[in-house]
Amino acid sequence: MKLLFSFLCLALTSTFVHAKITPSELAENKAKGLRLISLKDGVDPVWKTKDETLDLARHGGNFFDVTEVYDPDAPLRTAPNKYGPYRPPTHQAAVKGIIGNLSLPNIQSSTNTLTEFKTRYLTEKGGVEASNWILKSVQDIISKYPSSGASAKPFVHSWNQHSVIATIPGVTEGPISIVGAHMDSFNSEDLTGRSPGADGDATGTASLIEAFRALLAAGFKPSRPVEFHWYSGQFVGNLGSLAVANSYKKAGTEVEAMLNIDATAYVKPGTSPVFGLPSNYVDSDLTEFLRLVIENYCGITYVETTECGYACADHASWSDLGYPTAFPAEGRWSDINPYIRTYVDTTSVRGFSWEHTFEFTKLVVGFIYEIGVGRNLGA
Repeated sequence: MKLLFSFLCLALTSTFVHAKITPSELAENKAKGLRLISLKDGVDPVWKTKDETLDLARHGGNFFDVTEVYDPDAPLRTAPNKYGPYRPPTHQAAVKGIIGNLSLPNIQSSTNTLTEFKTRYLTEKGGVEASNWILKSVQDIISKYPSSGASAKPFVHSWNQHSVIATIPGVTEGPISIVGAHMDSFNSEDLTGRSPGADGDATGTASLIEAFRALLAAGFKPSRPVEFHWYSGQFVGNLGSLAVANSYKKAGTEVEAMLNIDATAYVKPGTSPVFGLPSNYVDSDLTEFLRLVIENYCGITYVETTECGYACADHASWSDLGYPTAFPAEGRWSDINPYIRTYVDTTSVRGFSWEHTFEFTKLVVGFIYEIGVGRNLGA
C-alpha cells in the first residue's frame, strides 16, 4: 500500500509539473495581459505580468515569450541534422568578386538611418517606421534587378512592428537557407526613450541589406531558395523569430540552415577583432561550415567562446524547433558590447568598428552563396 501511495504521489506530482496549458487558460490569461514565458530548456513556461516580463528584458535575461506560439503538443526536437555535413566552400572566385562589390558607405548609411529613429521598440511609432523603411529598402533593391525573381513581404504580428522576409528563389523549391537579424532596439531604463541600437542590431540589419544587394547585383542564382529575415521584438523574448519559425514548422517548411547576425560592430578596446562561436543552441555541422567560410572569405579569425545561454538570440527560436543554426558573435562572450540596451548604443562609443561590421557582411555573402549554390554532403 505504501508503495502504491508513493507511486500515486509521483504520478500526481508529474502531472502537476508538466500539466498542459489549456486553450481557455491561454485565452483568459492573455486577456488579462499576462505573458507566457519560457526561462529554461526542458522546464514548463510560467505566467508573468507585462512588468515582470519587461524586468527580465531590462536586466538582460534570456527568455522566450511563447504567448503567441504555445503548443503543448509540439514534438520534442530529437531529429539529427539530415543536411550535414556541409560541403566545404568551393566558389572562391565568384564569392570574392561579390565581396569586392560590397559597399561600406551603404552599410554606414543604412545604420545611420536606423539609429535616427527615436526608438525601434516593437510597439512604438519608430519601430513601425523602421520596419517599413527596411521593407521599402529591400523592395527598392529588388526593383533594380527584376530578373532575380526576388520578392519581399512583411510578416505581420499581433503587435505593431512587423518582421520582413525577402526571398531569392532557387532552381528547386527547397529546402531553404536563412540569414536573419533583428530590427528592434531597446532602452532598459525607458521603453519609449531614445534607443539608437547601433550595435543592437542596426549594423546587423544593415549588413543583411547590403549583402542582399550585392548578391542580386551579381546575378546570384541559388540552386535552392535563400531567405533574408529581419525580425521584430528580439529584446522582449525573441517574439518575431519565434512567430516566423513556428509558422514554418507548422507549414512543414524544410530549412537547411539558419545563420543569425546579431551585434557586429564592437571590438572591446585592448582586444583583437574576432568572431566568437558559441557552442550551445547551434548545430555542430553548420558551425564547422561557418568556420570554413570565415577562413576562406574573412580577414579575421574566430575563437570558440563561452555558451551564450538559453534563448540568447534569434537563432535559438529555430534551434528550439530542431532546425540547424549557426551564430557568429562579435567576439568572446565576455567582450560583447556593454552599451546594448542603453541610450548610448551609438556608432560613436569607444570600440565601435565599421571594419568589424564589414567582416560580418563578407561572412553573410560567403555563407549564403556557398550554401545556396553548393550541395551539402548529406543530401
